Amino acid sequence: MASEMLGLVNETTNASFMSFEEAENSMIQSWFLMSNPCTIVSLLLAYLFIVLKFGPDNMKSRPAYNIKYIVMAYNVMQIYINTNIFLKMFTTPGSLEYFSKHSCHPLRPDLNPVRSAIMEAMHIYFVTKVLDLSDTIFFVLKKKQSHVTFLHVYHHTLMPIAVWTYIKYYREEDGVVVGFLNSFVHIVMYTYYFLAGLGPEVQKYLWWKKYITKLQLIQFGLVITWMCTMFVLNCHLSRFIFYLAVGNSFVFIYLFTDFYIKAYTKKNSSLIEQNKTECQKSR
Repeated sequence: MASEMLGLVNETTNASFMSFEEAENSMIQSWFLMSNPCTIVSLLLAYLFIVLKFGPDNMKSRPAYNIKYIVMAYNVMQIYINTNIFLKMFTTPGSLEYFSKHSCHPLRPDLNPVRSAIMEAMHIYFVTKVLDLSDTIFFVLKKKQSHVTFLHVYHHTLMPIAVWTYIKYYREEDGVVVGFLNSFVHIVMYTYYFLAGLGPEVQKYLWWKKYITKLQLIQFGLVITWMCTMFVLNCHLSRFIFYLAVGNSFVFIYLFTDFYIKAYTKKNSSLIEQNKTECQKSR
């Protein structure tokens, strides 16, 4: 009798979970750009064609577009959206308590009280990764093709497909923390871009530009630490997500460090040498 009751409970529990999973899959299927991988892959291929071939070729014989106010409005929108995503962790009732207790061994999705709110936030986060593609298009329209570096294009191409894959097939708690952390970094980054767009009067106070790159490097270090901690503690963690997050974090650390050295360290060295030369000439 007891075994029959236990079997009935298990069947009911499994049916409840399957019903929840089907409903969640159906909901995600209806979300923007989430129906099938062909959509996001086609979008990214079009992006690569535009920023690497079509755009530069067409801008050769054209003057740079004056899109200052469009870019500033775009920066404000990015600040607003990323702030809302980041605050979702703190404003969703029970969110902090849930992640503090269940990040390592999450509850079954149908028993997770913050599941729907967090998944909706992650979808908005995915949309921001698609929106980020505009950064490169703005560079092309302003004839700043030198800004369209391998680091920039690699980062902007990888993030949308990685987040899409996470939402579509994985949807576990370990990746959520990474998304919220990245949203905070983007709040700082787009705030800087907005202030820089206000002109020389404001730009002279933006001495902290190089610290944005340092913040990004800290972010990647925290991602590696978070994922490795989850791995060592034998938490519920997809090996695919682990290797994807950690592997790409190391790639980004290498690329961002290389950028930092070229943009700031070597630049400062060149200025010092230039000043020495000018001093010697003036003697």
